[in-house]
Amino acid sequence: MKNLLILSFITCILFSNISFSQEVVEVEETVIESTEADNNYSRSRRNVKNIYKKGEHFLTGNIDNEIYIIKNNSTKLYGLQDYEGNLLVRPMFKSINKYSSSKNRIVASLDYSKNGVIDRKGEIIIPFEFSSITSQKDKQFFILGRSYSNYEIVDYNGKPVLNGNFERITVYDDNIKVKRNDAYGIYKDNGEVLLPIVYDKIDYSSSNKHFSVTKNGVPSILTNDGKNLFKNNYEEVEKFGSYRNYEYLIVKNNKKGVIDLDEHAIIPIKFDEVSTKSNYHLYTVKENNLWGVYDSYFDKYLIKPVYKEIHQLSKIQYLLTSSDKKIIRNIKFKTNTDVSKYNFNDYYLSNATYLKTKQDNKYGLININTGKLIVPTKYDRVRVYNNFISRL
Repeated sequence: MKNLLILSFITCILFSNISFSQEVVEVEETVIESTEADNNYSRSRRNVKNIYKKGEHFLTGNIDNEIYIIKNNSTKLYGLQDYEGNLLVRPMFKSINKYSSSKNRIVASLDYSKNGVIDRKGEIIIPFEFSSITSQKDKQFFILGRSYSNYEIVDYNGKPVLNGNFERITVYDDNIKVKRNDAYGIYKDNGEVLLPIVYDKIDYSSSNKHFSVTKNGVPSILTNDGKNLFKNNYEEVEKFGSYRNYEYLIVKNNKKGVIDLDEHAIIPIKFDEVSTKSNYHLYTVKENNLWGVYDSYFDKYLIKPVYKEIHQLSKIQYLLTSSDKKIIRNIKFKTNTDVSKYNFNDYYLSNATYLKTKQDNKYGLININTGKLIVPTKYDRVRVYNNFISRL
């Protein structure tokens, strides 16, 4: 009789650590368990005092080096203890996500698609009815997913940060990009609207705090406070190449050019098209309906705009097509290789020596140094190796 009373007392203690006042609603998404111990914790785990019921549970990780995740050997469920070994929450969770948790807000799941948030005492902050819950260590809010394309944001007390649900939510520094009805907008992390949800596309550069946006098909660049980056009026502005170089392709009076952050022209605003950039200062451009290569360092054409098509094969080689000729131009050694007699309609540089050609779904190889067709375009497959060529 005495043993039975003791067992009943222990059972009451175990089940009194957490109370559920919300009904669990099942949704369809799955959650991947994330409770493995990290290396730093493995080295320091010997300093943590004996866990609750030594031998029945073991440590699997920690949250902010203050809350420790334990796993029951028999049930394989997870709970929480403190550094002193005191049980905070009995092992009853399918998983505990330490990466989205803090010492006062723990993201856990009762089962797949039943995620919620509790505090360190086991009180429910966010009910266990979400397919996914994510957070960032420096943000005081959670992104909740009920299903794919159905997300919302709440603060650490479970109150809405933004009104309504969204198809997608992405956090950028102090800003939040959202998608609703296939349009994008930006909110500040306090819920204030920075850019309304009217844009076709929004990209963000964390290095220079600029937004690259497209509205009604027209691209432009906005600062971190939502204002136009450049003082002058351009019909279109979009990033060109990488943001590290701070170059922007602009359209003014229906002509294109490239400028820097101070609106200095890198190449003049006079071209019909600016296609690609290579070798730091070379640009493939179109003027008077013909293509050439412009050298921004010397502010002149490296290859005059007299070609119907120009395709860059490598950093130093271009395929130039005019009305009657196809030439491979090597701009380093200033050589031209005439390949006009080969009627190929698709090609790419296989290595520094061979141009793989394609015609009527058959492949061949041209030696770009001699201009000779060394493998006729009649094979299903051609491969170039260091010491041999295979064909099939």
